[in-house]
Amino acid sequence: IVTPLVELLMFVQLAALALGRWPSPRRTDDALVFAAILALVMLSAPQIGPMLFYRPFTGTYTFGFVISLAFVLPYRFDLASAEPRARGWWWTPIVLVAGAAAGLSNEHTAPACAAVACIAAIVAWRRGRLRAWMIAGVAGVLAGGLALYFAPGQALRYDGLAARETAWQLVRDRGLRLDLAFALAPVYFARWRLLGVLALLVARGKRGGPAFANRRLALALIGIAFAIAVTLLVSPKVGRRLYFASACLIAVAAASAVVPLLAARRVRVAAWSGCAVAIAYALVTCVHTYAIVGRESAVEQPAHEGGAH
Repeated sequence: IVTPLVELLMFVQLAALALGRWPSPRRTDDALVFAAILALVMLSAPQIGPMLFYRPFTGTYTFGFVISLAFVLPYRFDLASAEPRARGWWWTPIVLVAGAAAGLSNEHTAPACAAVACIAAIVAWRRGRLRAWMIAGVAGVLAGGLALYFAPGQALRYDGLAARETAWQLVRDRGLRLDLAFALAPVYFARWRLLGVLALLVARGKRGGPAFANRRLALALIGIAFAIAVTLLVSPKVGRRLYFASACLIAVAAASAVVPLLAARRVRVAAWSGCAVAIAYALVTCVHTYAIVGRESAVEQPAHEGGAH
């Protein structure tokens, strides 16, 4: 019960990241943003089945991403509002703990969370609306990230790889070609989204319509996605699952850029239909795959471990 609710919360958080506020079920635009993000993530996020339904991946990366989003969203909401939101003193320790939890979640997303919090605090300071909770969040995420990076269990987790080679040696030994492949992997996972968004923007530009909606937000999200990918260059181990957060952020960027441009009724109907088909395809594929791998897992695992059930 808890896991599906947390995963649904993640998609609500992603929609809130695009909107700058919590989505409302009474607004069709909010619903379309939610559906578009869900469809884009389902279609192009790497290993979407294991990320949502395989406990080691779900617990480590998906739940960790939810924690990171919960930490980042207050900054997003505050900067998106016309006036600073009134928050009590109790909000400061909450954000401090949330920042520490986000820093402790995953090594490759913690630096991005810290950067987002720092940049948001600087922007708030320049606007004259810097608050204590923003500074507390920066301190919390930095403390959590450092605690995770220097945790004694890291040497065991990576079989001592991090101790034998420095970050620079890891980057150098992989070679330029492999480093570029790791850094540009989000482009590979988002290739269909990028092509679709580009085609729509070009078409809108030729008609004299707005060429790009939410440009700053979309570019910022893409920048964060690539920052996470670049962080993986210094990781002793790199896998497709580590690009899940980047893929989700690019999906949010695409939805925030495209959905506001869908003004014509027939275009919106086509968008809703496309989202429905994409989501249905992904769900059917996941169920079909589980029907196969579930039986294989039940055969391979001993009965006393629950495999026979």
